Amino acid sequence: MGPPVSQLLESPAARWHGAVRLAELAVRRGLLNSAQVGEALLAFLAAPPTQTFADLLILRQLLPRDQAVALAVEVVAPTGVEPLTAADTLLDATVRDGSVAASVPIRERNSVLFALSAVEEPASTVSGSWGLRAVGQAEKYQTVRLLGRGGMGEVYEVRDVDLLRHVALKRVANDHQRPDMMARFLEEAQISAQLEHPNIVPVYDLGLLKNGDPFFTMLRVQGSTLSQVLAGLARHDPTAVRTYTREHLLLVFLKVVQAVAYAHARGVVHCDLKPANIMVGDHGRVLVTDWGLARRIGGQAGPSALPPVQVSVEGQLDTVFTAGTPPYMAPEQIRAEPVDARTDVFSLGVILYQVLVLEPPFLARHPKELLAEHRRGVPSPRARAPQREIPAELEAICLRAMALTADERYPNADELAAAVEAFLTGSRRRELAGVRLAAADQAEERLAALRAARLKLVA
Repeated sequence: MGPPVSQLLESPAARWHGAVRLAELAVRRGLLNSAQVGEALLAFLAAPPTQTFADLLILRQLLPRDQAVALAVEVVAPTGVEPLTAADTLLDATVRDGSVAASVPIRERNSVLFALSAVEEPASTVSGSWGLRAVGQAEKYQTVRLLGRGGMGEVYEVRDVDLLRHVALKRVANDHQRPDMMARFLEEAQISAQLEHPNIVPVYDLGLLKNGDPFFTMLRVQGSTLSQVLAGLARHDPTAVRTYTREHLLLVFLKVVQAVAYAHARGVVHCDLKPANIMVGDHGRVLVTDWGLARRIGGQAGPSALPPVQVSVEGQLDTVFTAGTPPYMAPEQIRAEPVDARTDVFSLGVILYQVLVLEPPFLARHPKELLAEHRRGVPSPRARAPQREIPAELEAICLRAMALTADERYPNADELAAAVEAFLTGSRRRELAGVRLAAADQAEERLAALRAARLKLVA
C-alpha cells in the first residue's frame, strides 16, 4: 500500500503534479487560459515550499479563494497523484535532487509552456452567435506583453507574424466573460472600426481566439496621453513647456474635437472623453482612444449626411447609463438621463478648461458630490489662473461648452470646433497684424534717425 496523499503532496515531485493537475482543471473548466496557468506555474518554480499552487493563484488574483480551494480539494481527492497530461512529464524534468530547481533553463521553460498550450481550452459559451471566424493567436499573433487592464478588457502588445508589425490586441477579461459583456465588446470593436478618422485609433482585425473568446486588434499607440502632457506643464517640466505652447495645445484640442464631431455625424457619442483617453505623439499625431463606453444615439448628431454606424448585435441602442469618469461627466450623464452630442461637448469643455488652467475644474469623484460641485459653480478660467493670461474669447468658448444645461451648450462638436478654429484664425491674424505693426514702428524709427542724421550734415 502506497503512502497517504498528504505525504505525497509534501514531496517536490508531488507538489508539481498537484499544481499541474489544478492548472489543467482550471483551463478545462474555462476559469483560466493556458497562458495564465503557464506563467503561474513558472512563478511556482521559485515559490517557497510551504506555498501551494492554489495559494499562488489567490495571491496573483487569478482565481477567487473559493474556486481555488475547491480545485485544490478535488486535486487531492483519493484517486492517486498520477500525471494527467504530458505537461506533468516535462515539469518533472525541473525537479532535481529532491527539490524544485530555483532556476529553469529557457529550453525547459518553453517546453512547459508548449505542453500547457496543448491542453484543450473550452470553447466560449457566448461566442457562437457572433459569426466571427476563428484566428489562432499562436499562429497569427505572438504575445509580447500585457499593456494594461481596465473596465472589462485586457490589452496586450502582440506581434503580427504575417505583416511583421506590433499591434495592440484587446480581449474580454476572464471575470467579465458574460453574454452581455461579450455583446458590448463586439459593439465597441465594430463602432471603433467604422469611425475611420485620422484622429481616432484604427481597428485592424476582429475574430476569435482558439478558445472561442472574441478579440480585436488596433494600432499600438505610441506617445504620451494629454493627461501626462498637462501634468508636465503643471510641474514646469522644461521639455513640456518648450514643446507645448498654448497654440500647440489648442491645435491638439481642435483635432480631438474634430474627431468627436465626426463620431457625432455617424450617430455615436463617446461618453468617456478625458485627457487620459487622448494620445499625443510625434509628427502631429493625436488620437482619441477607448470607445468602450460609446453609445449610438439613434441617428446623426450633426449636420453631416454620413451614414450611422452599424452593429451586428441587436438591442444595444442605449442612451441612458451612468458609466464614465465623474469629473468629466455631464450632469445629465450623472443623473442617468438620456445622453446626446451635447454630453460629449460638456466633457470637451472640461478638457479645454484643464488645457487653459492646467487643473481640472471639478475634483469630486462621487456622483452626488460632483452634482453639488456643479451647483456651487466653478471659477472662470481667468479667475482661477490669472497668471496664465487666458484670452477672454477662449474663456467664453470654454464656459459655453461647460454649461450645466445642455440647451445652453454648443449643439454638437462641429460648432465647438468652428469656435476654436475661429479663435485660432483670429489669433494668427492678430499676431500677424502685431508683427506688421512692430515692423512699421521700426521702419518709422529708422526713417526718423536718417532724417536727423541728414539735418546734422546740412547744419
